[in-house]
Amino acid sequence: MKKVIFMIVLISLALPIVLHAEWKTYRSIPTTPYSGDFTVWKGKIWQVDIISDSIFVYDLKNGDKEKSIPSPGYSPYSVTVLKNTLVVSNDNEICFIGKDGNIIRTIYSPASFIKGLAPDGDYIWVADKNGEIYCISSNDGTIIKTLEGSGGRINGLAYSKGYLWTTSRYRDELYMIEPENGEVINILPSPGPYPSGIFVMDNNIYVSDFEKDSLFLLPFPTRDFIIKEDSMKTRIILQWEIANSGPGNIGDVKVYIAIPRDLPNQHLLKEPEFIPEPDEILADQYGQKVAYYHFQDIQPMQNQIVKEVIEAQLSSVNYFILPDRVKNLNEIPKEIKKTYLRDSEKFRIKDPFIQKAVQNAIGKEKNPYWIARKILNYVADKIDYELKGGWDIAPEVLKRGKGSCSEYAFVYISLMRAAGVPTRYVGSVSERGDRAYIDPVFHRWIEVYLPGYGWVPVDPGVADSPEPRRKALAIGHRPKSYLITTIGGGDSEYLDWSYNFNEKIRNYNAKTNFNVERFGIWEPISHKE
Repeated sequence: MKKVIFMIVLISLALPIVLHAEWKTYRSIPTTPYSGDFTVWKGKIWQVDIISDSIFVYDLKNGDKEKSIPSPGYSPYSVTVLKNTLVVSNDNEICFIGKDGNIIRTIYSPASFIKGLAPDGDYIWVADKNGEIYCISSNDGTIIKTLEGSGGRINGLAYSKGYLWTTSRYRDELYMIEPENGEVINILPSPGPYPSGIFVMDNNIYVSDFEKDSLFLLPFPTRDFIIKEDSMKTRIILQWEIANSGPGNIGDVKVYIAIPRDLPNQHLLKEPEFIPEPDEILADQYGQKVAYYHFQDIQPMQNQIVKEVIEAQLSSVNYFILPDRVKNLNEIPKEIKKTYLRDSEKFRIKDPFIQKAVQNAIGKEKNPYWIARKILNYVADKIDYELKGGWDIAPEVLKRGKGSCSEYAFVYISLMRAAGVPTRYVGSVSERGDRAYIDPVFHRWIEVYLPGYGWVPVDPGVADSPEPRRKALAIGHRPKSYLITTIGGGDSEYLDWSYNFNEKIRNYNAKTNFNVERFGIWEPISHKE
């Protein structure tokens, strides 16, 4: 009885209690049809018109156009305010102007063409059309720092509460960037198809759109921080099969098939259907349910097939996380720590090699978010993907520098638990580009427990890229092409170290030949169903 109560408490603690919602605009303001970047200052919207070489001024409350002033030069794009002075770009020049448009002074920037300006109080950040972001002196344009940017061409730039913000024209995305190291922290969907500028103020995000001729206002997604996008309904069949070619019998076969549940990225449309009905539904020490089958005396030329049919609505999910709002490690529930900081044979967290690697990765870092990011970067830098069969222990994988998605997971879990951050793995079947698809490979990744947010997905293999945007997709992002079947913290009493399926085959002659197949079959659900 105590074990059942413990499992119920553990499951309730493991699931973050948050609302999941679409991120939507709450207001739009019509603007110039040829909008460049903009800023908000003294209750007014100041927006560059790149055709008329003007700056239009709108009232922020009612959206009325009040006036226009000439912009300096013939290639304006961005506008901002530094110490109560308007600052406007002209090609690669930065012009300080009065409210009448007259130039006070000009400095040159290192950008080939300026697509965004953002002061941080002391310096001016400049976005180049090619994606680089420069921090320069507002006195003479001296470069203070250079960031790679988010990857690809960007439009607009803003600075708010210690972070830079910009947009991607081609990906229709918004990026929140850490200015110290250039890492992309959050990726949000743009409210329009052609973002041209961005401004952040008072927990609101303002985005102008060149195609929609509008300025959109969106709230910071701090309460409903898991954003759902682009849902689809699908049918997935988990199929397990054993075929005995003989010459002898197979005496005893135990089969376990993981049972999925509702999660932020997935909603089961109905209870899974099992063919045939399982002997029993079991739950392991992590609360993971499995369908259990027991077959005996499988004859030569006989096979057994087991199916689990799942209908689900899958969504891409995006976790909006503010690192400074992540709480301290000592605020993590005790039961979470007890279960997901345990050592195990695959992890070896006390191994000297692991202990040294943790110190090299995080140094004196205490913030759980940045611990997760630094270890993510460390693993991505030290390991290259290689799928060759078998799952070795974390220290060995880290030493050789190559591993599968499961081995990436074991290394990451080992390092994170050694650093004191609860970590677990999830296993899935995946759809790789076609709605009708057979997946024989599957995929496993990580979830880390960030106090104040709960369990957050991390995929170390995705971070293996020099592009900041690509690295950002490794934490807090999951596309709709995965159905999670398994959540585990280590060696499961039923699934062992596997996920989706597991089998235990015993009592057969050494000359008996048999074959086991496991795969996920994806089928789209039509609107008529």
